[in-house]
Amino acid sequence: KSSLTGPATVVLAGVALGMESAVYTALLIGLTVYGAFLLGGASIMLALFAVALAGTGLLTTVGVIVAMDTFGPVADNAQGIAEMSGDVEGAGARVLTDLDAVGNTTKAITKGIAIATAVLAAAALFGSYRDAIATAVTDVGAEAGGLTLSMDISQPNNLFGLILGSSVVFLFSGLAINAVSRSAGSVVYEVRRQFREHPGIMGRTEKPEYGRVVDICTKDALRELATPGLLAVTAPIAVGFALGVGPLGAYLAGAIGTGALMAVF
Repeated sequence: KSSLTGPATVVLAGVALGMESAVYTALLIGLTVYGAFLLGGASIMLALFAVALAGTGLLTTVGVIVAMDTFGPVADNAQGIAEMSGDVEGAGARVLTDLDAVGNTTKAITKGIAIATAVLAAAALFGSYRDAIATAVTDVGAEAGGLTLSMDISQPNNLFGLILGSSVVFLFSGLAINAVSRSAGSVVYEVRRQFREHPGIMGRTEKPEYGRVVDICTKDALRELATPGLLAVTAPIAVGFALGVGPLGAYLAGAIGTGALMAVF
């Protein structure tokens, strides 16, 4: 229905649907974590062990998930090559279109399972972090442990860590999107250059320089990964040294929650 009133309403409807789907998926993942936690009973260690086992159970399907996830790009590239060649029409084109639709569906399903697995693993690692800190401060003394391990959100430093953890997810997403935008721009400029300097490409009298485009994509993929990767590694270290283990725990909690929502959206 939204497509009947123009592209702006289509974009708005898509954004709204993405936000709604993030809530439903987050509730499902949260109930899974909480259910695994309840299986542990009164023991925190057993509860965290149950959460870790749930994540391990999802990880056992990683082989099938990766295989299904690769089907989407293969079908998409096959359809793109067929369209560019202009030699596939009729029933063959319809088959490729159907395969592309199936590939998009499988990618959506497999990404949901991958996100759920990542959240369960992150929850287990968060519990492991808390246990490691509790064990470490035991040697220091109860007073020091109470000062450094408190994760009460009402404390300003912990609330600051929680907000930082949530904001870093958006910063990481922005850096990743900008990296893709710059790489795509480089490819567009290269394609325009080839069309301008080799007009015979459109008439199929000259062969395009495929290697140039592949080289740009490969180099940009490696180079643009540096900034988001450094952010993900150095931000928790900086928060831990600057604010302490309590705010770092809040930082991790904020990053896990916001990251799960952004991943689904």
